[in-house]
Amino acid sequence: MEYYTAESRNDSARGKSTSSRVYETLRKAILTQKLEPGTRLVEAKVAKELGFSITPVRQAFTMLANQGLLVVFPYRGTYVTILTREYANDIVCVRKVLEPLACSLAFEHLTPADADYLNLQCEMADINIKSGDILASIDYDVRFHDFFFEKCGNALMVEVWDVLKNRIAFFQAGTKMKITSRSPLLTVRHGKIIKAVREMDRETLLSSVVEHLDVTMYNAELPSIKDVLYK
Repeated sequence: MEYYTAESRNDSARGKSTSSRVYETLRKAILTQKLEPGTRLVEAKVAKELGFSITPVRQAFTMLANQGLLVVFPYRGTYVTILTREYANDIVCVRKVLEPLACSLAFEHLTPADADYLNLQCEMADINIKSGDILASIDYDVRFHDFFFEKCGNALMVEVWDVLKNRIAFFQAGTKMKITSRSPLLTVRHGKIIKAVREMDRETLLSSVVEHLDVTMYNAELPSIKDVLYK
């Protein structure tokens, strides 16, 4: 497999470290499933394919494992994470506590005009998913949720959110096409949240965030961990 695209080669000119370039190349390959879930990755093999020494590859592996995109089994090896119901449920359980709190703290800093910004993120996500750019669509979707953390005024919550974001992107990469086939427009799936901001309805905003997460989890229809195979 060729991980190293012309785009990642250009990263060198932008001054990114070797480990960052390896990390971003592998992250993109995982999110686009060019590296299929459950695939075993060997440091030496990846280093050879990318044309780098093993040290930056090892560093990239560590970063991806910490972010939940790789899983390490002692004495068995490192594998691309398989998205399971348990993995997703862990994320959603945390989000159902964290995001309503962020929205509650952010509420005093919101204005009805912020609904236009939120709607724009959804529109851009919808445009990109229609054009086949799933990573750009995910990025706009995450920006939608970023907004409330940016407004909440709690630096520690922002740090916790940043830890979650790659896991959320991984979840979306594995489920977005299925969820979109059922409800094509993010502007609709996020519609109640946007409407609550436009109407400055705090209670509806908080309940709509939880409802959105519950519906997303339900529509994902993920396998249980006991049904997956790391090969």
